[in-house]
Amino acid sequence: MSSLADFDSYFQSYGYTRSSATESNAAIALWSHNGSFTHASVRKNNTITKPHGFEWESKCGSLERVMHIKDAVSGTSYGTIAYYYRPINNNASNSLTQPANESYFSKSELDIIKALKEQLHLTVKSGFDNSYFAWKETWSKPEIAIFSNPRKYAESEEYNDLLKYCKKYGKAIWPLLIDKLAEGDVFVGNLLEDLTYSGKGTLTGDFIATLTVENYKPLPSTNSILVDYSKKLLEKEMVNIQKSIQDTLITDKESFEVDATVNGQKILVTVKTDTHANISMKIYDYLGTIVYEGNSSITEGEQKFVINAANFRKGLHIVSININNKLVSKKINI
Repeated sequence: MSSLADFDSYFQSYGYTRSSATESNAAIALWSHNGSFTHASVRKNNTITKPHGFEWESKCGSLERVMHIKDAVSGTSYGTIAYYYRPINNNASNSLTQPANESYFSKSELDIIKALKEQLHLTVKSGFDNSYFAWKETWSKPEIAIFSNPRKYAESEEYNDLLKYCKKYGKAIWPLLIDKLAEGDVFVGNLLEDLTYSGKGTLTGDFIATLTVENYKPLPSTNSILVDYSKKLLEKEMVNIQKSIQDTLITDKESFEVDATVNGQKILVTVKTDTHANISMKIYDYLGTIVYEGNSSITEGEQKFVINAANFRKGLHIVSININNKLVSKKINI
């Protein structure tokens, strides 16, 4: 969570200060709810005393930009205005004439990330992808998408499941996280912070605190900060990442257990897995005809499926289940 000092530094880099800022001279309003900063709204033009239409503007996370009166977005999501910021010397500009220096991965660095990924066991990568995309599905939920703070995207059970999965494989999983960052996913910074960062504050906040802030010179973006951090992480931990990957290949105990029984006119299928997984199930009769087909997303633990077999032929059947690209089959008699 970003501190007030982090916001002070950020807004100062664009020419705004909290010092002596009031409602009447403010150009920016910083919002807070339950002790956390949630949002910032901006004035259309603070030099005009009576602007036409609504005076304030907000960008609600990934949702639309809206024009509103000052307190219109107050409530349980954003809370209330905690602080104001005014232009320094009354000459701040919304247009940036000097872009920040942004960091990116070079081709050689991308090749290293790719090589590390290719060393991972298929089930490790598949399990990560399943948990990652389950988390990604939550990003579009209105109660999450309304926020611009990336940390809000880590407040879900799906994120906790993914974090737990990543912790299971330790540093071997880091190349997958860095690869997502290279693809443009800034929200994966939550995982990088929770799994690799041991600073007293936040990863980005502590980084910004080391910079010399100059008026009208923008700070590097969150993506740029995470790229620089990941580059140093790869350089410092390369040997340990390689060792962790090799240990995973040797000691990978991720397993799936499948049991299939018949109870009257019903087939009972029990699946036990130690990770979140997507499964596809097919049941074949003794002629090789598919008599049942279905897909499901399962969580860690034991999952039970009941299939109506009233219309199936009598005789031998094969229950075939694909779990994270691993095929498990069971024979049953109806």
